[in-house]
Amino acid sequence: MSSKKKLINNKITVLITTFNDNEIENCLNSLANQTISNFKILLINDGGNDLENLLKRYDSSLDIRYINLSQNIGLTKCLNYGIDLIDTKYIARMDSDDYALPERFELQLSYLESKNYDLIGSSVVTTYRDLDFSMKVRHAFSDEDLIKKKASAFVPIAHPTFFGRTSLFKKIRYNENLIYSQDYDFIARALCLGYKIGNLNLPLLIYDCPYPKSNKKILTQMFISNIVSNEYIKSINSSTYSYKYIEKISIKINYIEKVLMNFRRYVFKRKSKFIRTFLFAIYLCFSIFSKTQLTFNLRNLREQI
Repeated sequence: MSSKKKLINNKITVLITTFNDNEIENCLNSLANQTISNFKILLINDGGNDLENLLKRYDSSLDIRYINLSQNIGLTKCLNYGIDLIDTKYIARMDSDDYALPERFELQLSYLESKNYDLIGSSVVTTYRDLDFSMKVRHAFSDEDLIKKKASAFVPIAHPTFFGRTSLFKKIRYNENLIYSQDYDFIARALCLGYKIGNLNLPLLIYDCPYPKSNKKILTQMFISNIVSNEYIKSINSSTYSYKYIEKISIKINYIEKVLMNFRRYVFKRKSKFIRTFLFAIYLCFSIFSKTQLTFNLRNLREQI
């Protein structure tokens, strides 16, 4: 490793799960290029093709603990499995198709410790492989009160930029009943328990954001996030109500919802911002035929106005 890199005595474990991801080499390259070097990586292969041969290339540059699961158990269970194994002071989350900019861990560690946060995120450069517009910078909300406010409508921290105290991760854990929106539920419960959460408003990650191919996946994400939003609002607005742990969810998508989701997909694939805005207004009007979609759209619009 370069002698210019700053050592931090293995304070951090980078938790990554993967399943047949073709971009994982770029992810690992970005970690090898960090300005600090003395961190660990816990890489969990969730039942995908074995990565032993690829990982041999990083023997001299990265400290990787590799766990190759025999079957796919899903992201949420993988994350909790990894959290149980980690003994460093901090955990940094990252997805295997994302790219960490060189100073990510150095800057996040410094910011978290100087502000005495329990968990932080950062701004991201978002890439859209499946849409006509290529990328944009998504700026993070750095004000704590604004983060608490925005959490009533959506997750205020990009999941692959999570950087926090291991004690928080072990206390909160991910809700294994949820296959989607587990990050929103995680943050909502942490805020309700009084943890100090912030954001570093610097883009420190290139965040791959493909548009989901499954309409059912999108609708399930909407449905779960509606529940999280409702639970969070009731909890923070009442001294007697406690955030309820969400039970396992399964939904069916009917014909009308499928048509609406297909139109929504068409809207977001338009290159022109004006056309997207115009068509989204039409979609919003017709979303009255789906309670899940209408609720999701209105609460997100409310926080963006």
